[in-house]
Amino acid sequence: MDEKTHIPQREAAGSTRSEQPVGGALLLPQDERERLELQLRQAVNGFVENPHGAVQEADNAFDAAATRLTELLAELRQSIRTSWRNGTAPEQGPADTEALRLALQRYREHTERLLRL
Repeated sequence: MDEKTHIPQREAAGSTRSEQPVGGALLLPQDERERLELQLRQAVNGFVENPHGAVQEADNAFDAAATRLTELLAELRQSIRTSWRNGTAPEQGPADTEALRLALQRYREHTERLLRL
């Protein structure tokens, strides 16, 4: 536990992890991720001098990350849906098996990533 912030050491260090993301791709673009990591690091580092402000800053970073992830996941969901639903209009005939297989694979990979968060 970090004595100054009373945050378990793993959590205190967690915002600057250099682990490879599951599936090889970052959830957030690198520049957005770095900006949010910096914002969180500043909040943690500022706790001793301004605990309330630090917690507010951490809340803002969390809110920004959650909002952006929600947006990105909605875009991803739409992309996957489009990939297999485009062929479902009566005049186009059913989506081919390969398109469905690829959509299922993408759903599985991304859902598993979310479940590991």
